[in-house]
Amino acid sequence: ASDSRISALLDGLTFVLEDVGNVDGPWEWEGEPFSTEDHSVTAGSFTLDSKWIPFEEYVVTFDTFTHDIAAVGNTVYILSEGALKQYAYDGEGLTFEKDIALPEDDYEYLQATDDGSLWVSGSLNVVLNVKDGEVVSSYEELDSVALHPSGAWGISYFVGSECQKVTFNADSHPTTPITFSEVDTISRVWIDENNSIYISGYAADDSGHKVFIYDENGALQKTLCDSEGEGLGSITYFARTANGYIGFDGNMRSVLLWDNDGSFIAEPEDDGLFGTSYPWFASSTMLSDGSILTVMTEEREDRSATEVLVFNVKGF
Repeated sequence: ASDSRISALLDGLTFVLEDVGNVDGPWEWEGEPFSTEDHSVTAGSFTLDSKWIPFEEYVVTFDTFTHDIAAVGNTVYILSEGALKQYAYDGEGLTFEKDIALPEDDYEYLQATDDGSLWVSGSLNVVLNVKDGEVVSSYEELDSVALHPSGAWGISYFVGSECQKVTFNADSHPTTPITFSEVDTISRVWIDENNSIYISGYAADDSGHKVFIYDENGALQKTLCDSEGEGLGSITYFARTANGYIGFDGNMRSVLLWDNDGSFIAEPEDDGLFGTSYPWFASSTMLSDGSILTVMTEEREDRSATEVLVFNVKGF
């Protein structure tokens, strides 16, 4: 009897929906892939130029953030959603060459060192050294690692200011503590050929997200801020160039320039420099000619997919 009452109730329901003209969006393969022209913007006394470097076949992703890029000569490596892929780079586009197998898919960070090898790290506490497409060594009990370009040493870091300075040998990796007391929460670390350590993170004095420049012993040299001397958004790549310092701010979708003294120069935004609408600047790498290959994610205008994009930036 109860079943008949329920059936009668359901049969008596009528749904009236007004047609407001909504239609299903296109699937990825039906949508319009990203495309843009070359762009130039004035930044202080400099002119920044960007060139979109398309993949031979567009690359889509479901992950906004975890993408990294490295280059060895004319070969570009992209770590995307834990998968490492090798591409030929001719200055105009990226042609897929092969997949490089990793033991796990939770790796986040990728770096090339001067000997042409790749270093892969992340949240697994195991750092991988990859040469000629093969994992040749692994180093356990380390967090994310930023390496000196020589590959001889690096900084192992997680979130807090207490880190480890690591020396990499063939079969060992001794560590010594190093503390960056001006930083409360570390986002990313880089090391350059001059032994400068660059850290993006939230300041210990609650003054916001900044870039902190240290010497190899952990002594603070400079702190870089925005045009008002205040905090930044989220610096996902930072480097020293021939003209000063450059940082890519993922949260603000802008590229920041500072002179060699750390004084603010300019902050061009993504739309003018890249022709994008709301990308996430995931990571970047500097090429031998001083230009920068940057990898980002951007949702297509028709919302059919989010693509992985690569641009070459030069001029600073």
